Amino acid sequence: MEFYALEGDDLENVAIVAQAVDNQWVSRALLKQMLATRAIQGLADVEAIRTPVVRAEYIRSLITSEQVVINRAFMYNTQVIRQDYVHDGDDCNALKDLLSGGVIVPYLYGEHSPDEVDTSLLPTDPGFTKNEEAFERWKQICREVRMSCVRLSWTDADNAQKTGVMRTRFNGWIRTLDLIIDQGNFEQFVRDVGIPAVKTSAFQRRLEEVSLTSNQKGIKSREAFYREFIVAPGTDPVDGKYDPSKEFSGELKQLADLSYATNLPDALGRYALTPIDALPRTALQEIRVIHGEGGNVITSEELTQLLQREAFSRIMAIQGEGFLKSLASLTLSEVIDIRKSNEWDAYIGELQALLASPLDFSARLNGMFDRYVGLARTISSFVKEDRRRALEHWMPAVTLVINIGSAVITAVWNPFGGGVAQQLVYGVVGNVTQDALGVVARVIIGGIADKQAQAQLETSVDFMRARVTDARALWGELVGTKQGAEGVMTGGRLGTAKGTVRADEYARRFVVRSQDLYDPNVNYAEDIQLVGVAI
Repeated sequence: MEFYALEGDDLENVAIVAQAVDNQWVSRALLKQMLATRAIQGLADVEAIRTPVVRAEYIRSLITSEQVVINRAFMYNTQVIRQDYVHDGDDCNALKDLLSGGVIVPYLYGEHSPDEVDTSLLPTDPGFTKNEEAFERWKQICREVRMSCVRLSWTDADNAQKTGVMRTRFNGWIRTLDLIIDQGNFEQFVRDVGIPAVKTSAFQRRLEEVSLTSNQKGIKSREAFYREFIVAPGTDPVDGKYDPSKEFSGELKQLADLSYATNLPDALGRYALTPIDALPRTALQEIRVIHGEGGNVITSEELTQLLQREAFSRIMAIQGEGFLKSLASLTLSEVIDIRKSNEWDAYIGELQALLASPLDFSARLNGMFDRYVGLARTISSFVKEDRRRALEHWMPAVTLVINIGSAVITAVWNPFGGGVAQQLVYGVVGNVTQDALGVVARVIIGGIADKQAQAQLETSVDFMRARVTDARALWGELVGTKQGAEGVMTGGRLGTAKGTVRADEYARRFVVRSQDLYDPNVNYAEDIQLVGVAI
């Protein structure tokens, strides 16, 4: 068989790794439901609920990016992927086209071709218990299609070193969870993870226990972590029988999955697409900046430029049009048609330009918003050909999130204010206690759930990764020292350069405050529906 051998630098600029196709991924809502039952449930018991959500995220990744990197085992172990090729037909042909066109790129860990299995991984990774029928069909696809495959390096010694770094990074995260308590922003951490205030002390003790046990028992892999802290005794992690009697098993699972999911895109130098109902990357509390990573140094003037009101002032509100309710209803053939559209080209072009020059955010936000709405209209046009697929209203808003270490600044634009002063609300959570920190800027376009349901057409992208060497001074310049009850900044550049920003009734009703981002205790029926972090 023949295939194109790629490394990270050969991937498209807007290449992503989708977390939801991990056959261990479960949405936060469904995981909570599984752990609330008296009898332990496994993934097989909730497949009917889980599959449409995973399918929607898979389709979202194919539409909102140039290229999707998928772990080679997920190609035959994940139902929403293998369902398209286990039988001949239009869906199978479409998948072949996406593979031959380099849209879907299998990632090979240590294998030298996509039809191999690295048997050395089978005992240590819960993602590598093969579905034999699908694997045989996958090998046939590999013989029929000249696809592109990516490794960290095609030189075995170099690849072994780089994959070893990924393993070490996950191992290091497991063993240092307790550092978050003293060295991270623990208040933000428990908000991200969704720990009620009454359980904060218990969660803190559990983190200390997890770190101690991991060090004592030499726990290094996700499978070992699952066995010790998450799944029922005597069960295989791949079966997903999460044990509610293991304290904070659900929260630990989500954290482990997020850490695991970000390793590959970081190693490839590309982006992680985390699902809508998933933890944000801030939950990892990546306290330290690794030498050589993080991009260019950014200044307070440049960060202030990103947050200026003028960037948001040209956005035109969408008046609740009808849009396709769920991406899960799209076929791969329709995905290909969407990717051939002028609207898709225009959106990807804006995204490429923003990633190339992130400091042009102010000039490009309006164009990116318009292009994405145009793409959403194109996506929704397929409902006209199949009336069984539902339309929903969609009123997209925009959120800019800037992480400086574990601290968070947000600028949220909603279409309900009477002017920019009422439409744009700034917020701040956390504090900066170190000088050398990483900076991540993320833009989110998501629907506002008013009294009507909203189409699930959210998208997000981390368009800038940088670093700062004087973070404490920068934070003081940006934020100042005063903070209102609603988390709205009233000091520093953001509060004075354009006038103090105040949250009015519309903002309190329809804008997610930065303190409440991804908090499961918030009633999101009246808040912006946000997609997870995409790094």
